[in-house]
Amino acid sequence: MSYQFWLTSAYIVVIFPTEELRYDKRDDDGRMLAVDFDVKHTNGKEPSVGNFAIYNLAEETRKRIASDAIGVRFYGGYEGREKLLYSGSIERVINKRQGVDYITEMRCGDGFREFTNSVTTRTYASGVDKQTIINDIAGDMGLSVKAGKDAVKGVLTGSKTLDGLSKDVLTEMVPEWSIVDGEINIPAPGQPISNVATVIKSDTGLLESPAITEKGVNMKAQIDPDIRPRSLLKVESASIEGLYIVQAIQFVGNNYGGAFDMNIEAVAYG
Repeated sequence: MSYQFWLTSAYIVVIFPTEELRYDKRDDDGRMLAVDFDVKHTNGKEPSVGNFAIYNLAEETRKRIASDAIGVRFYGGYEGREKLLYSGSIERVINKRQGVDYITEMRCGDGFREFTNSVTTRTYASGVDKQTIINDIAGDMGLSVKAGKDAVKGVLTGSKTLDGLSKDVLTEMVPEWSIVDGEINIPAPGQPISNVATVIKSDTGLLESPAITEKGVNMKAQIDPDIRPRSLLKVESASIEGLYIVQAIQFVGNNYGGAFDMNIEAVAYG
């Protein structure tokens, strides 16, 4: 995918039990409601954390978000091509005044309620396909599944009873998984979630020379909304070239002309 990296755009949707408020309308100067964001996705099992600050909402809306809001979806990208960057349950809301601004701060967890509360109690006979079991556990969590090629294969060789928190019984079935954008991602060991590589270089948004680390490489680039943990990258820079698998990615910045960056931690592939 090729993006025009100078036309940045982002907006937030706040979710209530009975409706959603979508803050994507522009004023007469073409500006949307100002939002700061700091989101980090990893390939670990703990819910990815999203921190957001919305500026100068009406007092009634600020109070309603603090008392009733249950989740957010955050979209970002480039003019007319915004994509989902984060989806999560609201863990905490703080309303505060800073100078002339009223700020509504929200801390969220991707799949937080599903991760902490979902329970699975099921018994399976020998010969049941393991993918069926994974789909059932995901259904108990209210989530869908995205699995890499050959990530889940085989059948039970004996009967099996699953009884406990869904996150724990899922780990019994597949040791490596994570929740990304409200979806359970299951990669094959050591493999990307997809074999389609995104090119990272200066004219696709690379902002600094990649830094080599003990584990792999760290990179800073302008946000590409398609990249997530286990994405495959083709890095092309003066200091380093090759294929890498994303281990963690942080989206950080705002939608009013400041930073619009992603910080990537990746390991070599192949």
